[in-house]
Amino acid sequence: MTPHRSRPVRPSRYALLLAGLCGVAGTHAVMGQSAISWGASQATSGIGDISTTPGGVLYALNGGSGDFNVGGINFLSSDFSDLPTGVSFTATGASAGNTPGGGKFGSVYSPSSISSTGNAAYDSLLETIAYSNGSPSGISTGHFSFSGLTPGNDYQVQVWYNEQRSGLDSRVMRFGDGLGNNVDLAGGNASSGVQTSSYGRNVTGTFTASGTSQNLSLESLGFGNVHYNAILVQDFMAPPPPPPPTPLDPRDTPGWSISTQAQWSTAIHADGSQFSISGGAANPTQSNAVFESRIQPYARKQKFTSITFEQTPEWGPGKWQSSGNLGGNTESDGPVFVSPAQGEYYYFNKVSGSYRAWYSEDMENWQLLNFNSGVAWATSAEYQDGTIYLYYDSPNDKDPNLMTLTFNDPDNRVPDQWTVVDHGQVLDTQSYGSDMAIYRDLDGSFHIIHEDWQGIRARSHSWDSQYAGHSSSPDGINGFVAHEHTAPIDLRGEPALDQFGQPIIQYYDHPHFNVPGNPNGDVDYQVYQAEQNGEPLHAWGDYELLRVGDTFYLFADDDLEGNGIGLGYWYSDDLYGAFTYGGRIRNGLHPDPGGGFATFGTGNDAEDLFVLFVQGNPTGNGQDLTSTGPWVEGVEAQAGVDTDGDGEIDVWTDWQDVSESYGRIDGFAKAYSVDPATLDLSGLPEGYAIQFRIRAADAAAIFDSVLLDSAFALPADLDGDNDVDDADFGLAFAAFTGPDSGPPSNPFADLDGDGDVDDADFGLAFAAFTGPSSAANVPEPAAVSLLAFGVLGCLNRRRRMPSGCL
Repeated sequence: MTPHRSRPVRPSRYALLLAGLCGVAGTHAVMGQSAISWGASQATSGIGDISTTPGGVLYALNGGSGDFNVGGINFLSSDFSDLPTGVSFTATGASAGNTPGGGKFGSVYSPSSISSTGNAAYDSLLETIAYSNGSPSGISTGHFSFSGLTPGNDYQVQVWYNEQRSGLDSRVMRFGDGLGNNVDLAGGNASSGVQTSSYGRNVTGTFTASGTSQNLSLESLGFGNVHYNAILVQDFMAPPPPPPPTPLDPRDTPGWSISTQAQWSTAIHADGSQFSISGGAANPTQSNAVFESRIQPYARKQKFTSITFEQTPEWGPGKWQSSGNLGGNTESDGPVFVSPAQGEYYYFNKVSGSYRAWYSEDMENWQLLNFNSGVAWATSAEYQDGTIYLYYDSPNDKDPNLMTLTFNDPDNRVPDQWTVVDHGQVLDTQSYGSDMAIYRDLDGSFHIIHEDWQGIRARSHSWDSQYAGHSSSPDGINGFVAHEHTAPIDLRGEPALDQFGQPIIQYYDHPHFNVPGNPNGDVDYQVYQAEQNGEPLHAWGDYELLRVGDTFYLFADDDLEGNGIGLGYWYSDDLYGAFTYGGRIRNGLHPDPGGGFATFGTGNDAEDLFVLFVQGNPTGNGQDLTSTGPWVEGVEAQAGVDTDGDGEIDVWTDWQDVSESYGRIDGFAKAYSVDPATLDLSGLPEGYAIQFRIRAADAAAIFDSVLLDSAFALPADLDGDNDVDDADFGLAFAAFTGPDSGPPSNPFADLDGDGDVDDADFGLAFAAFTGPSSAANVPEPAAVSLLAFGVLGCLNRRRRMPSGCL
C-alpha cells in the first residue's frame, strides 16, 4: 500500500453545515487538534494486531533504519527528523525550542533470543525504535502533525511501543491528541523477568478531522527522550471507485498496448485464462497455461499486422545450464572473456601468476597465444575499433588499471599481432575493493562498476560488499571519477555511531597490501548497520556487465553469510540508476564471472548462446554456464478477428511458436540486439475486433507486455463510418494546409504522414473512394468527389490559381 496519497477535499454535508454555523457563532476547534477516542491498549502479539480500514493507508512510519512490508502495508523508515512528506514533529513543553534530531536503536527486541511473533517483517518492525535525539538537549514532550486530511472524514491512528532492553522494560510512553485524551503504553513486562513472548503494547484510536491536519502528542513518563516503534494513520472513507475503463478510441489508438497492472487486468478474459495478474505482469498458474484475452472491439475496421510479446527481464535459475569447462585454460582463477565479432573469441586466465590469452573461432578449439600480461589480477575486458581493453587490479582488490592490446591491422585482426601498452591506474576508487566490470555502451562511453568496501569487513564476506561504485569515461582511459553515478548496489543501511555520535571505524588485514598509517597496516572500514544488525549479511562482487536489448544485467559473486557463495545477478533498464536484485543462479561455486555472447560450433551445428565462465574449472566445483537468453521457450500464440462486427471471432490463425532471438551489434562486444517474439497476423482478414491467446509450456514464462500493431482498413475514412465518401472529402478540405505547412487540424487527414495535408493526400483519398456504406465496389465519384478531383489541379505547390480556377 502507498503510505501517502493526496486526494481532493471531500467535505461531508455535516462539515459544510458546521462551516456555516461557525461563520455565525465562531469555532472552538483548534486546526490540527481533533479529539481522539482511544480504545483499550493491547499486548502486541502478532500480525493480527494491525487494524485496517476501507479507506487505506495515509501514513505508515517505522522507527528504524529499513522499510518493512507487514501484511501488505509498507512501513517507511523514519525518525523525528527524517519523516515522510506531509508529516512533521515539534518539541513542546520544557523541550520547546529544541531542534529534533534523528535517532534509531536496533536492539530493543531480538527475535534471535525471544520467541518470534510468527512474522519476520513484524519482528523487524518491533525490533527497532526511534528516539528524539534533540539539540541542544533531549525532547521529552512533543507532537507529530499529519497533513493532507479531509475535513469531516473519519480516520484511525494506531501506535506501537516496545522496549525490552534489560532494566528499561518498565518504561511507559504516553500518546494523546493534545486535548487531554491520552493513553499509556508499557514498553515491556517488567514483572515477568526474562522477556520471552512480550513485545510491548499497541493501541488504536479514531477521530473525525476538523481540519486538514491532525496532531498526535507524545510524552516519555519518567525517562529522557520520546520513543516510538511504529505509527499507522488510515482513512475510514474508501476512495471513490475508479471510473470504468474508457473504451479505446480506434480513431486515436489503432493497435493495442498492454503493459501496466490496470491494462493487464482489463485485457484478461474473465473466464478461461490460467494466468493471474500481479506486479504489472501476467503470471502462469500452471504448466501449459493458456492466457485468453477479451475480445477487443474497434469502431473502425482494422488491418491487424502483428502482436509482439515481451517476458519479464528475470534471467535467473532455470535459464542457465552447467556446461563443463568451456575456456582454454586448466587453471582456476577469475576468467576474462571478450569477443570483437562473431567467430573471434579471446579468453584470458592465469598461468604461473600471470594472465595468458587463448583464441578460438568456434568456442570449442582454443589456441594458446604468445601473450604474457605480467599482471596477476585481471578482472574484465572490452573491445573498440581494433583494440582490446584488459583491466586489472594492482595490487589485488585495489584501483583498476588498464592494458590495451591494439591489433596491427584492425580490419584483419590476427591473434597475437598486436601492440601492448600498459596505461597503469585509470580510476582511484577512493576505497578498497575493485574486482570490476567494464562495459562500453551504445553511445561509446566506457563504464566501470566495482566493489567498494567502505562499509563492510570484506575479509569475512568472501571479499565482497553490499556497495558498488559506478564511474564512466569517454575513451576507457581518461575521465573516470570515483562514484560519479548512482550506486548500482547500496544495501549498507545507516552508519553505526558510538555513544558520542561518532562513526565507528574497525580494521582487518589484507593478504596483498598494507595501508600506511593504519594500525599494523590493516584495512580500515566504517561500520554500517548492515554489518552489525546480527542478521546474515548478503554481499556481492567480481562483476560482469552485459546489455541485452534495453536491459542491463550485472552478474556477480553472491555471498550469503551462513549459506556459502554462488552466482547471482542484478538487472536494470537504466544504466545510470540503481539495479534490482534478481536472485541466485547457482550455489556451490565462487564464480568471478566473465561472459558474453558466442556461436558454438560451425555450419548446421552452430548454436548461438550466452556464456558465463566461472573460476574453479575443471578441478573445482564450478561449472561454466550457457543460456539461450532471458526468454523462456515453449510459448505459442494465436489470434482471431471478428470480420462482420457481430462481436464474435470468425477467423483464427493457427497456433504459432513465438520466441525472442538475440544477435550481436556490430562493433560492440557486450551489447546485444533483441528480435522480439512476434506473432504474424498478415494472413488475417480485416476485422472489427481481435482476440489473442498465449500458451506457455513453462510456468516461468511471465509476460511483461503485449503490443498489437494495426492500421485503419480505410485510412481515408475520416468520419469513421467504414466508407470513404463525400463526407470524408469535406473533412479533408477542412484540414487542408498546403505542402510543408502543417501540422494539420485533423492529423488523420495527413494520409502520407508528412506532417501536412496537400495534393498528395487528396490523391490518396480519391484512390480510396468507396461511396457511402459500400466498400465492395468503387462507384462513380459523387459531386464533392468530382470537385476534389478538379481541385487537385488547382492546389499546386505554390498555391497559385491556374486559369479556370475560381
